[in-house]
Amino acid sequence: EARSLILDLCKYYYTPVTHPGVTHVEMDINPRYYNYVIGSKGSEIKHIQANYKVSVHIPDADSANQNLLIIGEAGNAANAEKHIMRLMEKVDERAKAEAEG
Repeated sequence: EARSLILDLCKYYYTPVTHPGVTHVEMDINPRYYNYVIGSKGSEIKHIQANYKVSVHIPDADSANQNLLIIGEAGNAANAEKHIMRLMEKVDERAKAEAEG
């Protein structure tokens, strides 16, 4: 039991035992979007974390989980996920407009 809790902590940064009521959303997104999710000087990721009361973890080479993780209460995590999806759509629309430009 303790071993599985520690593995969950490494992979998801929380467990239901240590953080009751907390869940996570995994997003398998292209790493090229990470800069946009982080924003200038971390402004976008700070905005997401403050507005939706979630924690956002962007994977690096040493991460146990290679997906972007949003951790928080279920409704908040889902809303943060929608925000990130809209952000990626805007990036794609801007890139398409520049390509056609």
